[in-house]
Amino acid sequence: MPQTALAIVDAGIGGLGTWRAIKARSNIPLMYFADSGYDPYGNVSTTTLKARLQRIFQFLYTQGASNIAVACNAASCALPEDPNVEGIIRHGANAIKQSGFKHVGLIGGARTIRSQAYARLLRPKNIRLTQRIAQPLSLHVEAGTLNGEALYKDLKHILAPLKNTDAVLLACTHYPAISDQISQHLSSTTQLIDPAELMADWVLKNWNFEQSNRPDRWFTSGDPAKLIENGYRAFDVRIKNPETITL
Repeated sequence: MPQTALAIVDAGIGGLGTWRAIKARSNIPLMYFADSGYDPYGNVSTTTLKARLQRIFQFLYTQGASNIAVACNAASCALPEDPNVEGIIRHGANAIKQSGFKHVGLIGGARTIRSQAYARLLRPKNIRLTQRIAQPLSLHVEAGTLNGEALYKDLKHILAPLKNTDAVLLACTHYPAISDQISQHLSSTTQLIDPAELMADWVLKNWNFEQSNRPDRWFTSGDPAKLIENGYRAFDVRIKNPETITL
C-alpha cells in the first residue's frame, strides 16, 4: 500500500543533497524541514535534541508525512527506535564498508564525532578511522559562504591530518556543497564519500510511495528568504514558498 509522503529533516540546508538524490530517482512528493532557526544541534543536550526532533516529527505527521528521513548526522545520533524514521549515519558507515578502503578520514560536527557512532559501526571491519571535528564548515555552507579566506583557513586546519587518507567521509550533509574546495586540501588520490546516494537508494527500496506531480512542501524554523537564497547557492535547488514554522 503506497504511503502518503516522505519528509526530510535537517538542521538547515544540508539535507538538500538527500532531496536531490531522491528526486533524481523518483517523482514522489517530498516535505523538507530546515531547523535553521533553532540552536545548532551540537550545542544542546541529547535530551533536549530528542525532544526537539519529536516535536518536528509530530508536526510533519500532522502534515501528511508517513516516513521521515533524517539527513542530519547530529540529529541521527539522537533518534528513537522507529521503523518510520531513518537516520543517515548507518548509510555513511555502509558507504565506507562498500568502498573497500582501509584508512578513511571522517569530518563531521562535534556531536557526531564525540558520539563515536561511526567508530562503533566500523570497528568490526578493522578500518582505520581518523576523525576530525569540522563544525565551522557547516556554518560556512549554511551562511552561503562557499569560498573565501575564512573558509580556506578552516579547511587547511581541519583537513591537514587527513591529507593522505584513502578516502574522506563527509559526515555532515552540508559538506558536499564544498566538495571541490575540500578536495583541494587533500591528496589527488583521496576520494570523497557522500552517504546521500546510499540513503536515497535505501529509502526508495524500503518505503513505498506513490508517484505524484504534487509540489513539494518546504518548512523552516528560520528565515525563509535565506533558505531560498542559500539553498540555491549551495545545492542548486530552487525552493518555492517555504513556510515559517514555530514549534
